[in-house]
Amino acid sequence: MSRQLAVLLVAAVLTFAAMLVAWRWTSQRSGTATGDETAADLAVLPPQEPGQATLYFPGLGGKLHPEQRALGEETEGEARIRLIVTELLRGPVSEELSPTLPAAVELSALALDTDGTLFIDFSSTAGPLGGMGSTAELLTIYSVVDTVLLNEPQATRVVLMWNGRQHPSLAGHIDTTRPLTANRSLIAESS
Repeated sequence: MSRQLAVLLVAAVLTFAAMLVAWRWTSQRSGTATGDETAADLAVLPPQEPGQATLYFPGLGGKLHPEQRALGEETEGEARIRLIVTELLRGPVSEELSPTLPAAVELSALALDTDGTLFIDFSSTAGPLGGMGSTAELLTIYSVVDTVLLNEPQATRVVLMWNGRQHPSLAGHIDTTRPLTANRSLIAESS
């Protein structure tokens, strides 16, 4: 092997390693988990009763708090997800919890791809959310993502869209350019 070819091979390996490190670092910083972390997160969940779901709403301590909800139907896949998101948009029953999204926001469409990627399109005449801080935006995003992914095993990641388009962020703080996975660290521990 010539010296020049050996140098090119080493450079290619180092470039690939640097790209892999950068990808893992940005995935962790954006709240996106790797497949192994997601599987570990989902493995500790108690099984859901048929026709039931656990919704996660923003609340005290900058955390998401669970609220049980009867869906009224035993469904799976897209039909179950549609019921779950509809209930999430109705808001919490408990006065101690906050609604995930403003009342003017509606579910426009959703589609579950064969690889487990769920596309959720919200619509509102006001456009993407604005005027909220980074913690509020984080809780809003993961209220939707965690509620769906921790209730429907066919969905493994979520792409959030607004008025038919994927935006870099919903309110300017959190990167939503990639599919998002569950983030159980935002869920309040049960007392």
